[in-house]
Amino acid sequence: MTHPILYQNSDRNVTLIDIPTSIVAAQETPDILLSSEPLQEPYVISVEPKTAKAMANVGQNTVDRDLHCEYKDAIDKALVEIKQHVSGSWCLPRKLMSQLSSKSKEQKTRNVSSAVEMDTEQDSLNAPSWPQTHGAENSEIRLTQLLKLLQGPIRETAQDISKLFSSLNGSDDSAFKGSHSWVMAYRAHTEQSESGQGIIEEPWNPSFHNSGYEHLELSVFDASRQPVESSSGFSFKVPPLSTFFLHDCAHPNSFRVAFHNIADEYGLPRRFDFILLDPPWPNRSAKRKGTYETQSNIPYLQKMILQMDLDTCIQRNGLVGIWVTNKPAVRAAVLGPNGLFQRLNVGLIEEWIWIKTTVKGEPISAMESLWKKPYEVLLLGRAAPNPWVVAERAVKPKRRVIAGVPDLHSRKPCLKELIEPFMPHPIEYSALEIFARHLVAGWSSWSNEVLKFNWEGYWTESG
Repeated sequence: MTHPILYQNSDRNVTLIDIPTSIVAAQETPDILLSSEPLQEPYVISVEPKTAKAMANVGQNTVDRDLHCEYKDAIDKALVEIKQHVSGSWCLPRKLMSQLSSKSKEQKTRNVSSAVEMDTEQDSLNAPSWPQTHGAENSEIRLTQLLKLLQGPIRETAQDISKLFSSLNGSDDSAFKGSHSWVMAYRAHTEQSESGQGIIEEPWNPSFHNSGYEHLELSVFDASRQPVESSSGFSFKVPPLSTFFLHDCAHPNSFRVAFHNIADEYGLPRRFDFILLDPPWPNRSAKRKGTYETQSNIPYLQKMILQMDLDTCIQRNGLVGIWVTNKPAVRAAVLGPNGLFQRLNVGLIEEWIWIKTTVKGEPISAMESLWKKPYEVLLLGRAAPNPWVVAERAVKPKRRVIAGVPDLHSRKPCLKELIEPFMPHPIEYSALEIFARHLVAGWSSWSNEVLKFNWEGYWTESG
C-alpha cells in the first residue's frame, strides 16, 4: 500500500501528505480513490475589495491579522523546508474521475459521473448522459435508479443525494417518507461469489459496526420496489472494525441510543481517546448544500455541538480536534469565554495548519488575499484528567504545518496516521469523527452523509 506521507521531519511539525492516499490508507484497502485534477497553478482572485474602508471591514471579519502573520511565518518556513527535501510533484499520481469516462465498459462500472464530480467541486450538478448498460456493471445507473425510486422524475443534484441519505436515516419529512422498505445485504469483500452464498440480509439500520478484519460490501435496497439482488441497489465499502452512524448531528439522541447499543453488543469502549469535528462553519466560498447548510448563525452551531454532550464520551486526558475557518468569530466560538473547549473542559495544546498547495509547492492563493486564505486550522485540545480539574491551556500552543494538494472540495487530509503517535496505544485506541463524509478503519463516524465517499462509485480497483 502506498504511504500517504511524502515528507515529515523528525519533530513531526512539518509534513507533506497526499490527501487521497491518506484516505485510502485509513480505509486499509488496496483499491484506488478517484480524485480531481491536482492544481498546477495558484488561483487568481480578482474580486478583492477596492477601497481602504472596504478592505478594513472585510479584513476585520475574515481573519485576525496578528494571528495570520504568525501562521504565515510558520507556513513560509515549512514550505522552504519541504522544498529542500522534495524535488518533484507535491502529490502522488491520481486516478481522475474524468479519465475513467473513456475506458472500457468494465472500467466505467466504477466511474463517478461528471455529475458527482460537480457536486463536490461546485456544489451543483447537471444531469449526465447515462450509458446504456445494465445491472451490476454500472454503479451510475444504480444510483440514478435508486434516486428515481425516492422521488420519481428528478435531477441528479446535491440535494437529491442528500434526500437519499435523509430517507435512510429516517430524518426525511417529505411525502414519500415511510413509502420504502429498506433492506441491506452484506458480505466480506473476500467472500464475493456469483452464487451469493454467505450474504446476510436484514432490515436497514442507520447504525452499523463491521466487527471483522476484512472490508464489507454493504448494499442497500428498496425491497418494496425492486428485488434484492446484487445487480441493483446502492453499495458502500465499510472498512474493517469501523462503525458508522448515519444520523443527523442536529438531533443527537438517536446517535446516543445507537452508540450505546452497538457498544454493548460488541464490547466497544464507551469513551473516546480522540474526537474529531469538522463543523459546517459559515463560509462564503464553500457551502455544503445537501448536507448541513453552513450556518450563518455561529451560536446556533455552537449550541448544536454542545447538545451532543461530548464531555460524557471523552476519555480522561483524551484529545479533541476541531477544524475552524479563519474568521475570528469562529475561533472565539471554540476558544473564547464560554466557548466549546471551555464547556467541554478541554485545554488548547496545539494548532495544526493545513496549507493548501499546488503540485509545485505554492499556496493555492495569495497569502494576503482577504477573501480566501489558502489554509485551514485544526485546534487540538486535551481533556482534563478528571471532572474536578479544569483543563490546562498551553501558554504557547505548539504549531505544526501540514502541506497537501487539495482534492475534491469536501476532502481534508485524513488524520489517522498523524494522530496515532499521540494516542495511548498505536492501535488499541478509540476515535470518533463527527460531521464525517467517509469511514476510517477502527474509528466510529457520525453524520447524515457519513457514507458519501464510501460509495463504490468513488473507487476503482488497483491495476
